[in-house]
Amino acid sequence: MQNTSDYTKLNQMVKDFQPYSNLWLAANKWFTECPKWLNGSFNELDAAGAEKFVEDSIKTLAGVQRYFKDKEIEPMCKINEIVKK
Repeated sequence: MQNTSDYTKLNQMVKDFQPYSNLWLAANKWFTECPKWLNGSFNELDAAGAEKFVEDSIKTLAGVQRYFKDKEIEPMCKINEIVKK
């Protein structure tokens, strides 16, 4: 008989990691797209896409901030604030 793996904690681990992932993905996209928006050709600017990204990021970062504040993870709160600025 083969032993089965216990994955009962996996869903909680995924849930706990999500705010870190959200922060990383938002920061990464911001720091890669911002130079294109500021220095790229005006004619090639996707204004609607940029606006949607900013609006979505504001919501995402607000949720991330609440999570880290509730968990009292102050270093991550500071990183989140830097990304928001």
